Amino acid sequence: MEPNVQSGPDNLVSATPRRHLGTMPGDNLMLPSDDVTVYTQIFYDFCEATGLEPHQLSSTRLSTVPIPRFTDRREISHMNATSWANPLFWLPQEWRINEEGYCNDTMSLRITWELSMANMYDPVDGFTDVLQLMGLDVDDPETQQRLYQWSAGASDPIFDSFDITGYLNRPDDQDEDWIADIAIEEIEDMLRASWYVNATGLTKMLDESVTEYENTADEIKLQKTIAAQLKLSAVLFDGLVYEDQDAKDVMHVLRPMLDQEGISAVSVAMVLREFYAYVEDANQPSVEYLVNEMTDEPQELSASDQ
Repeated sequence: MEPNVQSGPDNLVSATPRRHLGTMPGDNLMLPSDDVTVYTQIFYDFCEATGLEPHQLSSTRLSTVPIPRFTDRREISHMNATSWANPLFWLPQEWRINEEGYCNDTMSLRITWELSMANMYDPVDGFTDVLQLMGLDVDDPETQQRLYQWSAGASDPIFDSFDITGYLNRPDDQDEDWIADIAIEEIEDMLRASWYVNATGLTKMLDESVTEYENTADEIKLQKTIAAQLKLSAVLFDGLVYEDQDAKDVMHVLRPMLDQEGISAVSVAMVLREFYAYVEDANQPSVEYLVNEMTDEPQELSASDQ
């Protein structure tokens, strides 16, 4: 789901070349379709492509791509120059970083909606090449040299004056905080929807792992798979309450059981599967609510899998 606007500089952005950064063709911007490992894979690939360290990026549950955390461009002057073609690095600082120095779920929801509405991300072709909007070729060595100099602190008339918000969409009667306000209103249901989607994907992965174990009897491999899912689940479901416990605490209780004698990995998998089933059932209403919102109010909301 995302707010729907039909006016704005869509034609210019649509006609601009695109490129992926961390993402691959088919990756959604907000929630994974079913393979929840896409979060970690995109984060890793994003770090590899940009040359940035993990601590320089925020990972959130409502954006499959990490959000840059820099407050001064000199902090990322070592970043591969071609990465500056990505719109994430040109977003206003207050969109990307809160007072604690990171991007939270509500902020990332606003960002994914802003980029989706402006048609700056396409699941097939990737992100709009922002340098192309400036009339520059990021693959040109001279442009790259300019970017390195500018990111190191030098002035540049084009980079200094570029304002990405001029390419974002708003209805004529709405101010610049319109999408941010919607994100605040919808964050609870969007987060619950993410819990549902992630629980569905993790259940599928868990069932496949147990089936493989039944065919191979490879207990060690199953233990490693479950341990990875427990670690991921502690992050994805943080804040969710299950049997009067925070989901993160539940995962921390289950993890040592994998190493306990007399407790099989399959037993832990079954407990984890019960948890995922609960998450799906408990958060199905939020998914239905969002679907109804998109169906009943097309003038304000449009369906999107991004």
